[in-house]
Amino acid sequence: MDSGVRAAVVLPPGVVRGSAIAGNLNGGGDPRLGGAGDQPAENQDGSGDFIGPDDGVTLEPYVGMEFDSEEACKDFYNAYARRTGFSVRIGSTSRSARDRAIIGRYFYCSKEGFRQTKNKGDSQENKKRRVRLVTREGCPAKLVVRKDGSGKWVVRIFVKDHNHPMVLPNKVQYLRSHRSSSTTAQSLIDNCMEAGVDVNLMMAYLKKEAARITKLGILERDSGNLASVARSKVVESEDAQAVLDYFKQMQAKNPGFFYAIQVNDEECMTNFFWVDGRARTAYKYFGDAVTFIMTHRPNKYKMPCALFTGLNHHRQTVFFGSALLLDESESSFVWLFNTWLEAMSGHQPFSLITNQEHALGAAVARVFPETRHFYSVGHILKKADEKLSQLYQTHKNFREDLQKVIQTSETVDEFEECWRTLCDAYDFKENQWIHSQYKIRHKWVPAYLRNTFFGDVSTTERNDSINSIFDGSANVSTSLHDFIMQYDRSLESRCEKEMHADFETNSMPATVKTAWPLEKDAAEVYTKTVFRKFQEELLGSLAYIAEVKEKDGTSTTYNVTKFGQKTRAHIVKLDAANVRATCTCQMFEYSGLLCRHVLIAFRMQNILRLPSHYVLKRFTKNAKFGIVVDGSSGRLLVDCEESFTFRFNDICNLGIKFAEDGSASADLYRVALHALDRAFEDVARMKMAQLSH
Repeated sequence: MDSGVRAAVVLPPGVVRGSAIAGNLNGGGDPRLGGAGDQPAENQDGSGDFIGPDDGVTLEPYVGMEFDSEEACKDFYNAYARRTGFSVRIGSTSRSARDRAIIGRYFYCSKEGFRQTKNKGDSQENKKRRVRLVTREGCPAKLVVRKDGSGKWVVRIFVKDHNHPMVLPNKVQYLRSHRSSSTTAQSLIDNCMEAGVDVNLMMAYLKKEAARITKLGILERDSGNLASVARSKVVESEDAQAVLDYFKQMQAKNPGFFYAIQVNDEECMTNFFWVDGRARTAYKYFGDAVTFIMTHRPNKYKMPCALFTGLNHHRQTVFFGSALLLDESESSFVWLFNTWLEAMSGHQPFSLITNQEHALGAAVARVFPETRHFYSVGHILKKADEKLSQLYQTHKNFREDLQKVIQTSETVDEFEECWRTLCDAYDFKENQWIHSQYKIRHKWVPAYLRNTFFGDVSTTERNDSINSIFDGSANVSTSLHDFIMQYDRSLESRCEKEMHADFETNSMPATVKTAWPLEKDAAEVYTKTVFRKFQEELLGSLAYIAEVKEKDGTSTTYNVTKFGQKTRAHIVKLDAANVRATCTCQMFEYSGLLCRHVLIAFRMQNILRLPSHYVLKRFTKNAKFGIVVDGSSGRLLVDCEESFTFRFNDICNLGIKFAEDGSASADLYRVALHALDRAFEDVARMKMAQLSH
């Protein structure tokens, strides 16, 4: 779990920590704006308009100045700070010895003091942390107020001088204590959320209403957190409690069920994560390539649903965990990723595809340092429709040509050459968005990703499959509890489809269409769906010609072209002695199946059998049997030397698979019980031997 500060919360009676009920990650502060550290002062002028530069008489505090309340002191000092050009941080309090009521308050410049350094022996020292900017400079400026006998709050100490430059008036809205919205702004946000308006569209509207961002008083990155306030106002405690009760029931039925709920400072449940034992077991076999998807909001609170998905041995979508999030902030994603990683016994995926969002990218970098992270090309092309609409209107063929360059370029050199041609043809040198995407092309352009295993996780049919999970099962009036139950029922139907695919694969032999023994080998080892994909490549190879380009000992380089088409050639290097081949299309590297170009080279060298090192276990009929090894990286995913928690969860997950297989028939049931009897005897014998030592 994340190592951030946990809030002290009071949960309903009888609540237990499922696998974890996490506290607030913000460590205090305005729950709308997030962040960490001391709580910022609000800047409410009561005008009912967007917060902007104050128009009142410029005043500064003085010793003896009186206020009716502590809140009035804070508002005045914060308004003074805004005019002057610094940010306020609320400091310590003084309390009455008689009744512990607050009778004194310290207000500081946000640059007061110095950052505390961690103890060198801290167990957290070796953990990777995000580098934070140094904001403390030992500034002496402060305001100290104390409540007198009449109930007035009187200024006792005022230090005016600062040891740092003041912020210019046109930049002051970026200071933390001045980044808050007025009542009108929050009301607009509430109305937008009630209507289901997207956060980005909401910010665009607010900017237009405010005329200038300086009048708005909030930053764009704050909009998601401000929107979360609108959601939290209408989330019913009964609904949240019903979700918790449901999770507890599921865990009681299935020890492999894992859930976590994040709780904020107001003791409200905010973010929800859950995953069942079957999904955790599936991750051991198919978790090498993962796609993280944020869906629409099919529930009454407009909470986005986050899904971790992959591809199983039948090329079906498999789910590795689900979440409902209050907002799409970096802190929420960090909490979710850490929680998910805990549920998956700490094993990071080999590759991860997400949408291109700043908060997502920052969270992935913090939590998955070993994972190769890429952006969804489909998501970027969808954004292109919005960002390049003017170019699309001016040049009717530009959209088609752009997508062709991105989607069909097989090598980096081919992409770069086609990109230069596209630039010259349409002259989009002035478009900043295109250039910003080009700078990070290694994160999303397919030609740059072909050396990384994805298992075809980003195909269009999978996206359609994921969207269909919500068809008719949830709408804007659906409670969280009902949404989660309906979602889980939909997953049950998907498990049945996988079982049916297992049945078809094992009971109905695939039809081979050639006399090539290699095809027969593939039919015997692959599942029926994967075999059809392989067979497509094998039959397609018959339309290709392989010409020897270079020969060096046992290694031969072929120039492979389609019969009658010389426009595109693929280079295949084949070491016949070791039956090792590479192709410029790199299909095996990213999909796990041999391409037609390598297969025609095999035929040229009379390689008749399917080499075992080109068969990934994750695509075979026996994908879910035995020790699990990641086919792309060779990492052992089942490690019995892990912690007690891991060993316990691992045995629970394997037990679920054993129960599913062993209960399929009466004969299998008897065999399973007999195997369990022997296993219990072996474990008891080992336990007694350990105790005797």
